[in-house]
Amino acid sequence: MSYKMVWLNSFNLSEDVIQGLNNTVACPPKYLPYRVMPGDLEVALGEDSYEQATAILMLLFHLHCADVYVKVTHCIGGTIQDRPLKEGFPQGPLKCNMCGKMINPEDLRYDLLFEIVEALEFANKPTDQQPTPSDGKE
Repeated sequence: MSYKMVWLNSFNLSEDVIQGLNNTVACPPKYLPYRVMPGDLEVALGEDSYEQATAILMLLFHLHCADVYVKVTHCIGGTIQDRPLKEGFPQGPLKCNMCGKMINPEDLRYDLLFEIVEALEFANKPTDQQPTPSDGKE
């Protein structure tokens, strides 16, 4: 089974955190596509890490491992639609599936939803730990 390796060195994450991300996001091809939101990664990353979670998921989008959607909601548990990010935010009122009301776009809630489309694994890329040349001034 082939997995795409996604290097996360620039995020300065510990091996334990990377393992947590793998437990959350990485999955075998038979389970693809798999949907995940930035908040799902916060469990592995720790408190106040929504921005970092979003950055990691946007990296997956950039690497063609994920598609990005705007999740549009109104009432708790009521998704109105998942729109491809390239289509932008909705225009005009939309009907809420939960309460049945027509809702103006400014009264809706928005979040990002990522659909993982490729089997992947996170890791820190091994680095050559070559000693830096000395300038002779010690």
